Amino acid sequence: MEEIARVAGVSKGTLYNYYESKEDLLIATILALYQDFVTPPPSVYDESVEPRERLEALIESFALGFDAIAERMPLAHQAWSVILGVASGREKLLGALRETLGGYSQDLQQILQVGVESGSLQPDLDVPMVATLWLAIYDGLLYRAAFETGSGNQDYCAETVRRSLGWLLERTLIDSEESHEMDMRTSTKEKDATPESTRARVGRGRST
Repeated sequence: MEEIARVAGVSKGTLYNYYESKEDLLIATILALYQDFVTPPPSVYDESVEPRERLEALIESFALGFDAIAERMPLAHQAWSVILGVASGREKLLGALRETLGGYSQDLQQILQVGVESGSLQPDLDVPMVATLWLAIYDGLLYRAAFETGSGNQDYCAETVRRSLGWLLERTLIDSEESHEMDMRTSTKEKDATPESTRARVGRGRST
């Protein structure tokens, strides 16, 4: 902690005002990757906005934070190596990561579920699985960008995030033709469910 305080240009006492131990400081360093660089806009949480637009805004927030996270990922892994050697620190870190990443997953699942219920996403969509795939794709791209030989490889960049998650989003959407077919099926079911006497009255009304 003394060396960290010296590099940061503060006293060790000041450092301890914010972090109780070196492990707490390292945990904060790791969590900052996800908490500081992925900042979804208000529209992501606005239920008056169409689910597709909310998901597109979320993709963009992930893309905008990608390069900064990938650049700092090696440093975070050095912090990991220290934390994993301390049992209490390990449990604290894993708990904090579960809370942070679980929050992303819950937000994503909520938007996907609204999309399913509104008819803009596939009716049989496996919401938890899609949310898991979303985060797995993002994490995979981060690790490739951070650790693959020649980390400047443009195959792993913010634009790749947009394309990859955008592709996943397109797979979950109902296209206009399919949506029309679903509307027709719903209309037919409603018509079949209408009592014969009611249809007869409607028919007589039209003939007049």
